[in-house]
Amino acid sequence: MKQEMPENVGPTEECPCSHDAEPKGIIVTKLAELPEKALLDERALAEVLGVTKRTIRRMVRRHELPPPFRVAGRARWFAGKVLDHFKAEAERRATKARAEAVRLRKYTLD
Repeated sequence: MKQEMPENVGPTEECPCSHDAEPKGIIVTKLAELPEKALLDERALAEVLGVTKRTIRRMVRRHELPPPFRVAGRARWFAGKVLDHFKAEAERRATKARAEAVRLRKYTLD
C-alpha cells in the first residue's frame, strides 16, 4: 500500500513515508510554492534547496542553476526562472536518454 505524501514537507525535512528498503530522501516543495516573480538571494535559494550558499555558487558554475542577475552587487534569482531551468534540464536529459535507448537497441539480441 502506497502512502500519500504530505503537502508541505519543507526542504530539509525527511520524507515521512515508510519504505522498507529505500533510504529516506529530501522533498523540496518550497520553491514551487513561491510566486514566479519572487526574488531569492543566495541564502534564500540555499535554504529552499537544502544546500549551502557555497553549493549554490558551485551549482551555478556547473550550470545546474541559471546564472543570477545582480542587484547592488548581490546575486538574485527569480523563483520561476529556477524552476524553468530545472524543467528544461529534466527534459533535455529525458531526450538524451531516449536517444541513447534507441542507439543501444540495435545491440540487443531480439
